[in-house]
Amino acid sequence: VSTQSTWGKQSLENQDASNILVTSKRQPYNYAGQVKSLFNEGHKKATLTGLGQATETTTSAALKLQSTKVAKIVSIQTFISDVGVPGIKIILEKEETSNGAK
Repeated sequence: VSTQSTWGKQSLENQDASNILVTSKRQPYNYAGQVKSLFNEGHKKATLTGLGQATETTTSAALKLQSTKVAKIVSIQTFISDVGVPGIKIILEKEETSNGAK
């Protein structure tokens, strides 16, 4: 897992991944379900991005996906938005089984 911190601007690395903006109003399993749906549609990567209070929800969703072996965490990036709000960006990759059936 790579980690990276940026100030003011998010990294442009891995912009091809499907991005899900996490808000603090939903439960982590809702976002985990969105990522699973993207993977079922054929996507190989997904990005969860959360600002402020949503960083905890973002982290919880990513850890849930990793612990259930749906996805693996490829990169964790922290940043400060232009208005000074801390954020987190977690890039997930679809976990493949040994026979590629997942």
